[in-house]
Amino acid sequence: MPWRGLTTASVVWLDALLAQNRVRATRERVIASASTCVDDSGNPLPSLFVAAWEAALKVNFRSIFVPALGALRPAAAVSARAVSEGFESLLKAVEAIETSRLGSYIDIGAELFPRLSEDRKTAAAFYTRPATAEFLACLTIREHTGRGAEVDWGDPELGKKVRLADTASGTGTLVRAGYRQIRNLYERHGGDTAALHRDFMEHGVLAVDISAIAAHLTATSLSALEPAAAYGDVQIGCVPVGGPDRTGSLECLERDDVGDLFQSAFEASRGREITGRVMSATLPSASLHYFLANPPYSRTRGGQSLFDVAGLPDAERVASQRRASRLGAQTFANLKAGLATFFVTKADRKLRPGGRMGFVLPLTAASYSGMRQAIENAYTEIVAVTVAGGTSGQLSLSSDTGMNEMLLVAQKAEPDKALPSRVVCVNLDGGVTELGCARESARAVLEGLETHAAAESGEIRVGRQRIGTWSRRERIGNGDPWSELGAARGDLAVAAGRLLRGELVDLQSGRTTRLPVPMVRLGDLFEVGPTHHLIGHLAGNDPIGAFERHPIDGLAGPVRDLSLWRANANEQVRLVIEPTHRGVAPGSPSRSQQDAMRGRSGTLFYARNLRWTSQALVAATTERAAMGVRAWTALRHRDERVRKAFALWANSTLGALVHWTHGGKQQIGRSLIQVGALKAVPVPDLASLASESLENASQDFDRLAQRSLLPICQAHADYPRKLIDGAVLRLLGLTSRAIEGAAPGTAGAHDAPWRGIDDLRDAFCREPHIHGGSRSALERLAQAQPGAPA
Repeated sequence: MPWRGLTTASVVWLDALLAQNRVRATRERVIASASTCVDDSGNPLPSLFVAAWEAALKVNFRSIFVPALGALRPAAAVSARAVSEGFESLLKAVEAIETSRLGSYIDIGAELFPRLSEDRKTAAAFYTRPATAEFLACLTIREHTGRGAEVDWGDPELGKKVRLADTASGTGTLVRAGYRQIRNLYERHGGDTAALHRDFMEHGVLAVDISAIAAHLTATSLSALEPAAAYGDVQIGCVPVGGPDRTGSLECLERDDVGDLFQSAFEASRGREITGRVMSATLPSASLHYFLANPPYSRTRGGQSLFDVAGLPDAERVASQRRASRLGAQTFANLKAGLATFFVTKADRKLRPGGRMGFVLPLTAASYSGMRQAIENAYTEIVAVTVAGGTSGQLSLSSDTGMNEMLLVAQKAEPDKALPSRVVCVNLDGGVTELGCARESARAVLEGLETHAAAESGEIRVGRQRIGTWSRRERIGNGDPWSELGAARGDLAVAAGRLLRGELVDLQSGRTTRLPVPMVRLGDLFEVGPTHHLIGHLAGNDPIGAFERHPIDGLAGPVRDLSLWRANANEQVRLVIEPTHRGVAPGSPSRSQQDAMRGRSGTLFYARNLRWTSQALVAATTERAAMGVRAWTALRHRDERVRKAFALWANSTLGALVHWTHGGKQQIGRSLIQVGALKAVPVPDLASLASESLENASQDFDRLAQRSLLPICQAHADYPRKLIDGAVLRLLGLTSRAIEGAAPGTAGAHDAPWRGIDDLRDAFCREPHIHGGSRSALERLAQAQPGAPA
């Protein structure tokens, strides 16, 4: 047996051994305990385990023991001795697990299997941490959900009426957490959990996955919650992927039935043996009370592709991708955004009015405009949760993602219920790592939001300990990303959000001042782009675009068709920098295409893939016209003074704050922004400023152009950056006198730039996502006092 098959079989056997003892505890005369299936010398005998498991099948529990027997019989036939030795180790594991008293909150087989999966990284299928699942389930499944959607938790037939689904169930972590929450609420209202279990397993839960073994572990782990309760057929199983009509659970975007769950790959999901009947997972529209999921993060972009499943032929993968594209048509699902948007679309179709969704998503989902607007326009009580600056280890929400994630909880609006006017963004200080803390943390979040319903921001506390902050986004439906998500400091998140609307907030006093010029979209002020797909490619790469690009250094001959291709943190530290590449050979025979790209050269550039921890510039200028390519995008405007004024703005604290709100926070210390999102970034309407103000800004730019800047995360300790801040405040007329309302004739200090900028700069640099754990940044932060000169 191959190593992967052996380890998978061992997980199935371990699950069966644990279940054997649970069944034995309630049916002593029917089945032997695992520890007694040994010979006189104490060696495990495979034949005795076969007999015990077959006895269990006569009662029920096919979902547990059929797969275990299917692996045990042929393995024992090949080498009974090797199986016996393996079972010796498994029995020791059973003893250790049972004496640890983990209860129903941990299922060992379901926890082990994700660690054995070979393709979860390529398929971007990450498994939810149990504590995260518990936290999300408690946020989603609440005792009171609102009129019209209220669940009668004391109803004796609750298991037949309430419905929970996860169509990317993995090993069932989210389904188990959701079921536990339902059981807890039912028991709190006097319900009998044994009766609930039978009804819920047969009617209340739908859980499917593309992995048969993962779906098996889901079924067995749910059985373990009430081991003495028998049940019949369930809708827990495996759905196929690969081919023109095989996109897994995405098929229910078009129809109510996913397909036959009980093919040869998953015959065991039936609670009892019934032949000659096809069982399908049925998921009618508007039927669900709760939809929980951590869908695959895979997407069609940057070398990634959907359905990148181990062993799936390319032709079948492409067929599935084409099918998914058709299924997602006329919805907010987007192949480039990824499979997550398809699952949210699915939840939207399958939830009943008043139903709730609870998702684990990549943090970039906060910027998926189509999905976000659809949620804003059809859901109430929208709560988005992330860990401020958390991407790995105990800070992450899923295992081994290496990226920032978010939880999304929302309730589908009822026809006669008013739509929401805000989204609540919750930023936790750390990951939810302990099961015992998960429920209490969820309670603290909900209680904090209900207690301070009129506040803009606040802290979340469990007892005296702060576990995070929250802020409300008041204006939604306009396509703006949920920029407050990912900020560790709630008042800074609110200040950054207001800045997008042209309002300057003093962090100390809370006083708000309108900017003297309106905020406009960057794409309305500048001509943006084009992207590198049109401009060209590096030598040796796929020949796309008008030019083949080579580094300028080391090339002989005249330098022409310049481009700013790469970011260089060591050299690009001044407002004026040098181009990095030139075009030396056409990537296309079309001369008109090359001329068109030359015509869109410029001298002002915006950083699209920014590292806060090492790079000094959000925007840069060049003396010679160049094309912005991979890391930099060209911004064109006919007035040089506007270009210089913008370079100052973008590299100021205010400009960095605005970029932070629109750039991705998926990876700590980095900010990636696509060209479409870049065009929507708010900026002051610099072209509307008086000519004298622009002239002064141009002079300030020339005076500061050759000053070296520290990385942006160290702006609090960067004197030239403070000079840039002063120049921008003067440009916008934001003096202390203008903001603080000093009376005429007061001391001249009031004519200085607004003093509150120091607090904003310091708070910004203390954000975990900005400093990214950089040692030098943290050392300088430790030396500086908030608001004081560094």
